[in-house]
Amino acid sequence: MAQLPIMLKEMKESPSLWMFQRWSILVISIMLNIIDNISTGNSITVYNIFDEMSDILPLDPEFISLEAEAIANKKSIQLPHRSLIFRKQVIHETLKPLIDRGILITTGDIIIKKTPLRQLFSQPVE
Repeated sequence: MAQLPIMLKEMKESPSLWMFQRWSILVISIMLNIIDNISTGNSITVYNIFDEMSDILPLDPEFISLEAEAIANKKSIQLPHRSLIFRKQVIHETLKPLIDRGILITTGDIIIKKTPLRQLFSQPVE
């Protein structure tokens, strides 16, 4: 059985990523690679991250219609479900372990990379 780096193991279950229709580890790896392609200390918006991911992994049509309906009707989506529909919350929820550790910093829609992510994910496995 393949072993995962400690940080990736902690992030591996992410129901927020359902719209990409792929294994969470693959989607998270793509997301982290997108973030790691920016220079340390620089920023990227959550929307740029999401858009770059959806260029690589097509979105589930159901997500597209749910998102459009939520936006068009200005529906009030309960807090626990926002990370399943709104792009900003999808990215924030997935990156929460890195944000909580100060590896990434968030300011509204902006994600700032404080350290190269590849180093974190090449650490020993459990």
